[in-house]
Amino acid sequence: MIYGNINYQRKETDQKIKKCLAYLEQENLSQKEPGRYEIKGKDIFINIVTYETAPVEQKEWEAHKQYNYSE
Repeated sequence: MIYGNINYQRKETDQKIKKCLAYLEQENLSQKEPGRYEIKGKDIFINIVTYETAPVEQKEWEAHKQYNYSE
């Protein structure tokens, strides 16, 4: 997910995306344990999650209007 704010300057957002992409090139995410990994403090981070899925007949779809990114 790329999260942004209309009040950020484009240059700052572009730098954050570049930092994320550089991190992804260096790290093997499939080898990381589930959890939160900060790339640049609480400003830039990744969440790795695992879960077991169920047959589609047993579940309803889910959506979020707002992602809570603060801890």
